Amino acid sequence: MRSKLNAFLSKWQVKALASGVALIAAALLLVRWRALKALSSSAREVAGERELRFTITQVPAASESQFEWISAPAVFSAAAEFDGHLFLAGPGGLYQYGESGNLERQFRAGRDLLARR
Repeated sequence: MRSKLNAFLSKWQVKALASGVALIAAALLLVRWRALKALSSSAREVAGERELRFTITQVPAASESQFEWISAPAVFSAAAEFDGHLFLAGPGGLYQYGESGNLERQFRAGRDLLARR
């Protein structure tokens, strides 16, 4: 009778040990999966910071309207030189100046420059 009890306990102990090992393995796999997920997410985020995403759309020509556009005061918040031209940006829009300093083109906010979607 005693040997049967010992055999039962040893089987029970083996099952408990196997269950414990399985739980620990499952927990380690879960930790590994979450760590790999965090690493790939941060790698995508870092790669995204180096890229500038934009879309190119065809803008229809401005139609003639009965309204007269009133420009904002000549206040500029940014400037950039590109291809021999000076571009100044402000609340009124984007202004393109030539090498001689003359205003060549004006892109008005709301008419020529569309709002972000």
